[in-house]
Amino acid sequence: MFGVSKKKPSRKDAKVMERVAKRHRCDFIEVTLPGTGYQRWFAGPNYGSPFDQAMAKAVRTELEELGVED
Repeated sequence: MFGVSKKKPSRKDAKVMERVAKRHRCDFIEVTLPGTGYQRWFAGPNYGSPFDQAMAKAVRTELEELGVED
């Protein structure tokens, strides 16, 4: 799990985040929880270090290149 945030992206950015996540074999998750509100994060398979960090970095890098704030 990485990229945890309470900042709600625009629907356009959320769709980009979802596409990028799928390209990197992970999921983009958005929820609104009672008492907590909106939250989002990316989740991928747990392969351990250094694979997990590499996936998170690849997703963040691609989002930055596309101008989408993680």
